[in-house]
Amino acid sequence: MIRHFTATGFVVHGDAILLHWHEKVQEWLPPGGHVEPNEDLVQAVLREIAEETGFEAEIAPTQPSLDISNLEQVPAPHSIMIEDVV
Repeated sequence: MIRHFTATGFVVHGDAILLHWHEKVQEWLPPGGHVEPNEDLVQAVLREIAEETGFEAEIAPTQPSLDISNLEQVPAPHSIMIEDVV
């Protein structure tokens, strides 16, 4: 089985999050799609947002540093989902 990497971005404006209708899966989803060869995740998600919405997005700055005494409190920065899309 060939695995494909995907990237998804949440487009936020004020208290609103942009979703678009995905015809294939018949659901409202944030923009995203396959990562092209020689493309990193940031490039992929910005390209997918532009292709699917027509908007030029930018990556929001990260949250300020926190003083964390227990590393188990730190959430993982990425999630991995393996799905079969037919």
